Amino acid sequence: MAAETASDDMVMGVERASCELSLLVSQQIHSDLSLTALADALKQYYNEKGAFQEQKMSKSAKAKVDEQFTRKSHHRREQKIHIICTAIEVQVYGAEKVTTTK
Repeated sequence: MAAETASDDMVMGVERASCELSLLVSQQIHSDLSLTALADALKQYYNEKGAFQEQKMSKSAKAKVDEQFTRKSHHRREQKIHIICTAIEVQVYGAEKVTTTK
């Protein structure tokens, strides 16, 4: 019973985030405040959307998805670090363009 309640709460969290995201996206004019709220709603949606995957996946499929997510997340983090380091090098050393590929 407690597992069902937790699952229901997770699904409602996804639904809430989805509705909020939909309402914010439908605005025709955005301010800094609405853009911040939109970014927060998008983060919330992506954090919560796993509720549906867990309900319909087998344990082996879930493990595979988790492993792929971890790998992609690590790759994105490495790309962001590379971009930040390049920007710092440009600011600190005055380099016009640092060419390294990752």
